[in-house]
Amino acid sequence: MNKGKLVFNGLIALLLYFIRKPFIVKKNWIFGYNLGKSYAGSNKVFFEYMLNQKKNCYFVIRKNYNNGNVPDSKYLIDWGSIRNYLMVFESEVSLVSHSPADVLPIYYRLVEFLRVKLVYNSHGIDGLKMWLPTKELTEYKYYFLINAISEFEKNTRIRYLGVDEKNVKITGFTLSLIHISEP
Repeated sequence: MNKGKLVFNGLIALLLYFIRKPFIVKKNWIFGYNLGKSYAGSNKVFFEYMLNQKKNCYFVIRKNYNNGNVPDSKYLIDWGSIRNYLMVFESEVSLVSHSPADVLPIYYRLVEFLRVKLVYNSHGIDGLKMWLPTKELTEYKYYFLINAISEFEKNTRIRYLGVDEKNVKITGFTLSLIHISEP
């Protein structure tokens, strides 16, 4: 999808959001992974777990990247569509594994204004190279919650990313914990 279409869809969704705002009940969980380019990783596993728990869950993926492993296509949202933006703006929580663009192609800076709870669900151990100064580090201020696998990783996220300590929770390996807890 070209950038002009992404901008247009986001603006239409924003307009619809403000029209619908008085009637919104935030109950959907939105999952995304790798800019909508795959249905994989910790968010895939967590998405399937939450579906089994009967939660209202949807996965953001680009139409041409659906590899057929999705449980049911009614739970898919086309990345960059008006529906994509609108469902994230109206979500209870949106989980990403790489960046806010996993679920919001553009306009992720609006998450604070719209009170979207954006959660960074890492899919393993983040290497120290990730914390070297880059422009992408400013994205971390938009997260409501960031997981860490250990006290060391939590402290590193706070020190190098400038994340508020209350927004970092130690979860261990989320991918492994979900598999272990299944019967």
